Amino acid sequence: MPTYDYKCQDCGGEFQDFHAIADPAPECGDCGGEAERSWVRAPAFHGADARGREAAIGSLPRCGAGCRCCP
Repeated sequence: MPTYDYKCQDCGGEFQDFHAIADPAPECGDCGGEAERSWVRAPAFHGADARGREAAIGSLPRCGAGCRCCP
């Protein structure tokens, strides 16, 4: 069974829950409010797992033109 990330629609709290995909969304542990599943992007693969250097570089966030950390 997978672990899902949730965000409470009432208080904004974030939490994780481990359950089957067909199970209903859990209630917020802080306020008992309705929670909605958060859709998070999968992490990018870098190094030997990347499909080429350009694909790895393209998946990184960019700070802006002229910064020292962006190629």
